[in-house]
Amino acid sequence: MKILKTPRIIHLSIYIMKKAPYLLSTGLIFFSLSCVNSGNADETGRPAAKTSSNAADKSLSRLSHVSTTIITSAEDSQVARNYSGTVVAKRTSELGFKRVGRIVRLQVDQGDLVEENELICELETAQIEAQIAILRAQRVAAMARLDELKAGPRKQTIEVAKAQLIEFLAVRDQSKSTFERRNRLANSDAISTQDIDDSRHQLAAADARVAAQREIISELEEGTRKEQIAAQVAEVARLDASLDALTVEIDESQLRAPFKGYIAKRFLDEGAIVQPGQAIYRLIEANVLEAFIGLPIDAASNLDATRKYTLSVGGDSHSATLKAVLPELDAGTRTRTAIFTIDPEVDSDGSAIATKLAPGQIIQLRLEQKINQEGFWLPISALTKSINGLWSIYVVQTEKGGSQSKLSYTVQRTDVEIVQIDTARVLVRGAIKEGERVVIDGVQKITPGQQVSFADTFGGTDLAN
Repeated sequence: MKILKTPRIIHLSIYIMKKAPYLLSTGLIFFSLSCVNSGNADETGRPAAKTSSNAADKSLSRLSHVSTTIITSAEDSQVARNYSGTVVAKRTSELGFKRVGRIVRLQVDQGDLVEENELICELETAQIEAQIAILRAQRVAAMARLDELKAGPRKQTIEVAKAQLIEFLAVRDQSKSTFERRNRLANSDAISTQDIDDSRHQLAAADARVAAQREIISELEEGTRKEQIAAQVAEVARLDASLDALTVEIDESQLRAPFKGYIAKRFLDEGAIVQPGQAIYRLIEANVLEAFIGLPIDAASNLDATRKYTLSVGGDSHSATLKAVLPELDAGTRTRTAIFTIDPEVDSDGSAIATKLAPGQIIQLRLEQKINQEGFWLPISALTKSINGLWSIYVVQTEKGGSQSKLSYTVQRTDVEIVQIDTARVLVRGAIKEGERVVIDGVQKITPGQQVSFADTFGGTDLAN
């Protein structure tokens, strides 16, 4: 078998690979020594002198410079809070009719300003007017009958009744004479018993007619009974009431504005059949606005009805007076609703002018609220994020160190609880106490345990060493 010889270049590569670790370590050693020598030599190649002042400068340059403050316990203060609400018109009504009818005329349209009692809509009234005409005729007849009853019988009627009485008396006298004559003949056989009985009955009938006619004359002379007059008076009153009811329906066929305001919405047009209570217009009172603002219970309880409050909308301020605070909590916001009457706007001479506000706008009330504070106020820049969504601050601690017993300052992280946020500052509490120095600026460039130099909030600078 022929043995192939490995080329010389391959043997050289294997040799270099085996010796590589040794060569690498040797090169690093020489490189390090050269760097040290170059660092310890000046421009002439001589070693540089190490002085204590240079060491101090290097130590100082490694310190992070931060701003600090000495914390003091927070005192009770007045905090301004804004509460939002809604502008509403003092009166808003959806206007309609009380009866069924066809709209024949609409006097105003959306956006129009109407005065109090101004006619704005009319219904058809032809059928009602016909009913009124019928009732008026019936009333005329009823009044004539009433006058007749009050006047009583005519004199001629009484005279006729008396004449009939005379006639009945004559007939009675004749019947009486006939009966007496026949009764005298009763003992003889000249007349029968039947004739006597007939005469007796005729006399009794004549007496009855006379008595009845006398009662008729007495009734005519006394006049109409009071009960009949009262009944007819009641009939006339019934007709009057019916006429009044129809007159009311005529009046209710005309829709008038109950107060001065703007037509916000028109729901129907001419010719539409309107039902009782169906809205035709929505009317919003003009220049009389209120603000409904939800407040916490304690803030609502401290409101004063005798003072003026300032409400703001889009940068414009409006004076207002407290009208009422509703007794119940709002189920959605758990607040009590305060109602403020917004003062009307006036020009330089005191004349009322149209307000810039509109119902539905968002309005704000700013109140000063006393806060019982426990903790320490710090600028927001003093906070740094901690774990699990918490916040922490850096507290400066003083230490003694070194052969010369000089003071050094290090920072330690302390977790805190945020109690309140007020614009650019926060109220915190935690494992800190009054008099401690806290870093308020530059927290992003320090770590726990790091030495720092600092300047306090009064401008004084204290460098650590």
